[in-house]
Amino acid sequence: HFAYLVVGLALLGFGVAGAWLATHSTLAQDRQALRMVLARRSSWGAAASLLALLVALSVRCNPLELLRSPSAGFTLALIVGLVTVPFLSAGLVIGTALSGYKGRAGAVYAADLVGGGLAGASCALLLPSLGGLGVLFGCVLLLALAGVLFALRTTALRNSILVALALTAV
Repeated sequence: HFAYLVVGLALLGFGVAGAWLATHSTLAQDRQALRMVLARRSSWGAAASLLALLVALSVRCNPLELLRSPSAGFTLALIVGLVTVPFLSAGLVIGTALSGYKGRAGAVYAADLVGGGLAGASCALLLPSLGGLGVLFGCVLLLALAGVLFALRTTALRNSILVALALTAV
């Protein structure tokens, strides 16, 4: 089982996002600018997540060969890096929202927890019918939809819709 690896990758992705936001992020000057930043990070995060997952699926790695073949270690490291991308993307969006809406951080965090709980329950119900890849693709589409919703009443709306439509077409 690689359950501990998946939890570790999630923590790594969110940790890298938090570190990057702490050192590189500047707060948007107004709500419109913040919504545009959130829209861009959601849309491009969805696109990067889908691309990373598709590439990760094409890489073959036999973990039983780790001690016998140096290439197995490289491919496993590549898969680990690629599978971290969705968590990094989500961490950037959530971290940006928490820092941008400081006065409402409790409400943002509560919405994150409720959304995470609903997503977990939905996964349990949807896995038998959609399978793992279908559920992952649904998560990517939800991140793209978040980009569209953040972009409402901003100049980033057209680009967010285009990214969401392109991901849906895939």
